Parts: sequence; C-alpha cells; structure tokens
Amino acid sequence: MYTSTLTRSGNSESVAIPKPLRERLGVSASEPVELDSPRENVVVLYFRRERASDRLERLERANRSNAALSAGKEWPRGETAESLIDVTRGERVHGDYAL
Repeated sequence: MYTSTLTRSGNSESVAIPKPLRERLGVSASEPVELDSPRENVVVLYFRRERASDRLERLERANRSNAALSAGKEWPRGETAESLIDVTRGERVHGDYAL
C-alpha cells in the first residue's frame, strides 16, 4: 500500500501518485485519468488506455480515408521524407499534394 496527501493546487487539491506505484502501473504524467467513487471513502483511478482492437479499428479507418483521398493520384517519385513533410505542412507544393 502507498500513502500520499492532498496538496493545494490553485482552487483544487491534488494527490501525488508515488513513483514506485507509477512505475508499477507504467503510467506517466501525460496519461488521461478518469476518477470514480463507487462508495464512501473509496476513489478509483482509471488510466484510459486504448485497447488493441480499438487502435486497430482507428488505424483501419485512417487507412481507408487515406486511400479515398489519394485515389487516382500518383505518389510523387524521388521525394525525400523531409520534402514530403514540407508538403504536409503546406510549405511546398508538389503536384496535387499541397495540403
């Protein structure tokens, strides 16, 4: 069991998650957290992690969308990764690929 205390942070109060527990859970400061209190004096934290099946569906959806956007267009030949990144940022135009 780990112990922590409430700390005032602006108009809110926060609880620090001790480092050994964060490491055991494999979580970092940037992870979204959901809080719940199923009964008095109990607080449950849920670290929202994307399930593999949800991630796969999201990637398949993105792939279908990309395929629809580039239908009928020939991919630019002889381009470097940096030049394609420039195109994506709109810093350079290459045929139909200015974004």
